[in-house]
Amino acid sequence: MCAPTIMMNSSVINLLESLGVEPENILLDDFGD
Repeated sequence: MCAPTIMMNSSVINLLESLGVEPENILLDDFGD
């Protein structure tokens, strides 16, 4: 998933966790910031 803004990160993480994705499989990119 692509979510470049900081505010979306928690929403994306919550969505992925609710779908059963393990936290160690969730990686966030800072897109060069």
